Amino acid sequence: MNPVVETKDLGKAFGATVALKGVNLEIPPDQVIGLVGPNGAGKTTLFSIVSGFLKPGVGSVRVLGHSPLSPELQGRVSILPQDASLRRGVSIIKQFEFFAKLQGLSPKEASAEAEKALGEVDLLEKADEGPDSLSHGMRKRASLAQAFIGNPELILLDEPTAGLDPVTTQKVRKLVLRKAEGRTIIISSHNLAELQEACDSVAILNLGKLVDFRPVSEIVGRSKTMIIRLENPPDDQLTKAVCELPQVVSVNSGDRGNPRMIITVDGSIDDSEVDLAILGVFKEQKARYREIRRGESLEEKVVQITNEDLANENSDPDPSSKQ
Repeated sequence: MNPVVETKDLGKAFGATVALKGVNLEIPPDQVIGLVGPNGAGKTTLFSIVSGFLKPGVGSVRVLGHSPLSPELQGRVSILPQDASLRRGVSIIKQFEFFAKLQGLSPKEASAEAEKALGEVDLLEKADEGPDSLSHGMRKRASLAQAFIGNPELILLDEPTAGLDPVTTQKVRKLVLRKAEGRTIIISSHNLAELQEACDSVAILNLGKLVDFRPVSEIVGRSKTMIIRLENPPDDQLTKAVCELPQVVSVNSGDRGNPRMIITVDGSIDDSEVDLAILGVFKEQKARYREIRRGESLEEKVVQITNEDLANENSDPDPSSKQ
């Protein structure tokens, strides 16, 4: 299958500041992809180039086989910038009908599509009102809904849950997952907990480079890692007993401020067998725990990966290799 988005040696600089360097990325179809990294990693620049808001400095980018601003992409790509806002003084339904017509729909089809989009974010009763009458969360949901108008093959969402309460954030995640069938969605966000739940794969940027791009399950080690959060730091006897289990490869403990046990297990053994053996040891040792989960959090892994990349960058003995 041809990639939905493909970049080759993509680079971009703003004066002396290098925002992207040598990014080679192929995004497959029919997936929800997270675009993550610390501030200044190059996420916004990459998002803007794929969207056609910026031109590459060097290298190339193809979207559905075309350049980002190609007429062949009309109606096939939808974009929600972070600060997107609806026009004041115009009803939401009229604006949505206009957006639908821009996608090539007839007036009748546009009206039906506008009502459908508003209904999917529970704003149909606000259809005849202007955006000024909506709360912040409602405006965010309305902006998100416009990105799903028509039948785009690729949807780009920049910080779609920024500033939203947990209930609205969950609604947005469910909408994204519902709309993901048969299309590709790329989400740039700092909300890594939500991305861990919503995304199939994650691309991690750091210092303008692509440092990792893998399925979320591989990055967090869901099949190989078990995290047990404890009420108190584990004693030597508990740690030794867990280490002696044949299914366990290694055991690490968190610091006193975050008492936990990070257990690497044999991924070839059935999960339930491993879990029961470990929990059996905890029962024998009368060890109290608060939470058990499979895999580390995406936030923990992104921090680890970017820190390792930064350390490698700082230890590079050849200064000519840096920009």
